Amino acid sequence: MKKILILQNKILHYRKPLYNKLSENYDLTVLHSGAKSVEEGDMYKEKIVPVRSILKLKFQKGVLREVKNGKYYAVIAMLDIHWINNIIASFFIPQKTKFIWWGIMISENNFGNKIRAKILNRNLPAIFYTQQGILDMEKFGAKSDNFTFCNNTIHIKNRIKCYQYEDKNCILFVGSLDHRKRIDILISSFASIQNQIKSNIKIDIIGKGIEKENIKNQIKELGLTEKINLHGEITSMDELGTFYKNAICSVSYGQAGLAVLQSFGFGVPFVTKRNAVSGGEITNIIHKMNGFICDNNPDTLSEFLLQLCNNPLLGKEMGKNAYKHYNQYCSIEHMASKFKKAID
Repeated sequence: MKKILILQNKILHYRKPLYNKLSENYDLTVLHSGAKSVEEGDMYKEKIVPVRSILKLKFQKGVLREVKNGKYYAVIAMLDIHWINNIIASFFIPQKTKFIWWGIMISENNFGNKIRAKILNRNLPAIFYTQQGILDMEKFGAKSDNFTFCNNTIHIKNRIKCYQYEDKNCILFVGSLDHRKRIDILISSFASIQNQIKSNIKIDIIGKGIEKENIKNQIKELGLTEKINLHGEITSMDELGTFYKNAICSVSYGQAGLAVLQSFGFGVPFVTKRNAVSGGEITNIIHKMNGFICDNNPDTLSEFLLQLCNNPLLGKEMGKNAYKHYNQYCSIEHMASKFKKAID
């Protein structure tokens, strides 16, 4: 099997299915500086190395030596300009080793984009999170036939077609409880439509974070303690599935990250706003097809919630579209196939 090396800062739990899927075809090692991740049943290997910081710059020990030793058919490295060793290693690639960049690439920092464009202009292959990212990077002068894109996703092992379930009586939020998610706007929008929707519809909030007390106080002030449930953090996909079964929609007004793909994987439409914080996952939302993208005005959130709460068939149809979209573009099999194409 071809030996593949992936350079990461740390291994996040939602990345493990990708590494294991790739390990079905490759002898895969992930070099990182996080906690031990390999457990019984995992097929990939890991090499944990120390990292030190100087201001925002990260220096990861052993990266250059590992890349230069020539035993890898391909090296896939995250393109984060703060992780200096990855950039240095890209100048010392053995002749028989393919070096591939991977990441969001584009950001709101134009100076950072210019630096990334300089790096990408060396014509090494690159896997962007989105097709839009490729188009945006062209504006900074980086363009290549070696650029491709691969939807960022989250793997759901036991998927449920939640759009088929009849008892839809909750608006769902899943994620960390921090201010940029704007859970406060979701709660106030829900309060504004109380007299126009069925009395059994509630909000289920799943997650933990620093905004918890503020959220509890807002719920109390608005008299919604019987309508909004705080469940704490839930990481089991099987347990989360029981909530998605009852969900009319998922909402994260201020951020559209992997929660979009998780919702789609269960067949539940997603609602967010146009300029929500996102690593590109928002591009999977097709307005009025598999979710709603609000204007930067909370009134539009209230309007869309009202439509979904009062028209169950609309939500189910959008959920069906979301499920199909995940199948076609966002499954872990699809993600692994895009990587395989870039590698081979």
